[in-house]
Amino acid sequence: LIFSGVSAAAVTAAVARLAVELGRTTTARWLLAGMVPRQVGVVVLAHVVCMSLLGAAIGLGITVVLAEPMVRGTFAGGSGGFGDVPVIVGPLTTLFVFGGVALIALVGGLPAARRAARTPPLDALREPESRSRGMRWWRWCGFALMVIAAAASCASWLSVAETATGA
Repeated sequence: LIFSGVSAAAVTAAVARLAVELGRTTTARWLLAGMVPRQVGVVVLAHVVCMSLLGAAIGLGITVVLAEPMVRGTFAGGSGGFGDVPVIVGPLTTLFVFGGVALIALVGGLPAARRAARTPPLDALREPESRSRGMRWWRWCGFALMVIAAAASCASWLSVAETATGA
């Protein structure tokens, strides 16, 4: 759960940064119209949190519909009765989901909101420089190593499972 929270904050930060970059002219207009930079930051952060909560609501709705059939299908036959456990998505689950998503959105969106508030309006109105550089060689090597490690892990797990079942 901790690792998924960290990765969710990183993804939220990347998406928020992209949204701020795409909305540079809007934030520049707000600043030129007299908004204080702090107000711009609050508005950007509120947008990030609202969109995250909307995504959480959609995900929770899908969970309510699909969680029980997925658990039953996953643990059907030979699972020691785990397929018979009722799946309950109640108020406590909803509170944790929305609270966790709001916290992750705040952590991930704060740097983008600060950047939006600190960008001078005239700089924001200029066309951004295109950064069309690809991945460097060392990133490709790191990616290849991660793919090889993931494949080796999967092969190892499958061989252990095969040995344990006697197949």
